[in-house]
Amino acid sequence: MAPRETDEEASRQRRILLAAGASLLLLVIAVVLVAVYDVGGLRTRAVNNVTGAYGDVVFRNMRENCIKGANESVRKAGGDPEAPDMAPRLAGYCDCFVAGARAQFTITEIAELEKDPDRIAGNTKVKAIIDRCLAQYTRS
Repeated sequence: MAPRETDEEASRQRRILLAAGASLLLLVIAVVLVAVYDVGGLRTRAVNNVTGAYGDVVFRNMRENCIKGANESVRKAGGDPEAPDMAPRLAGYCDCFVAGARAQFTITEIAELEKDPDRIAGNTKVKAIIDRCLAQYTRS
């Protein structure tokens, strides 16, 4: 009787171990599926937050570069970019340009344009933004 009880006990322990292993495997699969399929949108929200923050940096840099370029253009034309009537107009122009770029382009499109600066000036959407903003803020 003792050997048969030992075989039955070993068989029962194997079944318990198999059940525990299968349960653990199912738990791991469930965790992976949750991560992969983004249940609750956590991953999506995190990616969107990072993309939004990156976009903010891109457009902030765009505005700073616009201000520098506009100041230089005014200086080359013999004007004073810090003059009380000029500084707000240049800032308004650059704010207008950045708002237009944000509305018309994705970050990916901007990155593609920046690879070839000659394409920026030739882009019809960029030209339209520049014309609208120039008319609104710098021409009197």
